[in-house]
Amino acid sequence: MDEDELSIVDLDNTIYDTDRLIRDLKVEIEMRVGHISSQKFWSCYEQVRLETGAVDLTRTLELCAALVRCQDHVRLVDLIWNFPNPESYVIDGAIATLRYLRGRGKVMIMTDGERLFQESKILGSGLVHEVDQYLVYPGKTKHFLSVAAENPSSVVNILDDKPSVAADARQLFGAKARIIMVAYGKYGAGLLQDGCEDADVIIGSISDLPAAHQRLVAQH
Repeated sequence: MDEDELSIVDLDNTIYDTDRLIRDLKVEIEMRVGHISSQKFWSCYEQVRLETGAVDLTRTLELCAALVRCQDHVRLVDLIWNFPNPESYVIDGAIATLRYLRGRGKVMIMTDGERLFQESKILGSGLVHEVDQYLVYPGKTKHFLSVAAENPSSVVNILDDKPSVAADARQLFGAKARIIMVAYGKYGAGLLQDGCEDADVIIGSISDLPAAHQRLVAQH
């Protein structure tokens, strides 16, 4: 490989279209349990997200168990943990990009959120086979330095869609970080409109990463 790099790659709306997954879940849930139980489930979902600051489907299912019929709860559990075709939500170009980065060094998926839900996406989609490691942490940027210390490298590539992650990474790693923001999902329009002062480059899709990375390497 040309350089010893560590790439820390976000999951949701960076390489995996979680926004589309949630939209499809809403349709499937209403079809399987009806409008009333569906509304109760999503009300619990929003309550948990407001309380914890994260999506926690295990807690959501626990809350709504007392609010919906037993058979509807069984259907919800089955659908959430066995959602069909999880590989179809891998964003176009993500696999090729991960393989490109593995040619430069070690690649890991590092994501916030509930472990079971995140693992169901990483394992079910096959993304686990395209990286060296995956890590699920609430408040993942708090673990950036320890992860980098365990995986020494000359450069740390940060691929994410959240400006707050870019800010934390720049503060922690300084010039050692190459921060590449992916303008996809709910943060995408803001990134394209307002930019991100901590990013080295903003790309419109993960498929644009190899070319953008090569330009950054050439600049240094």
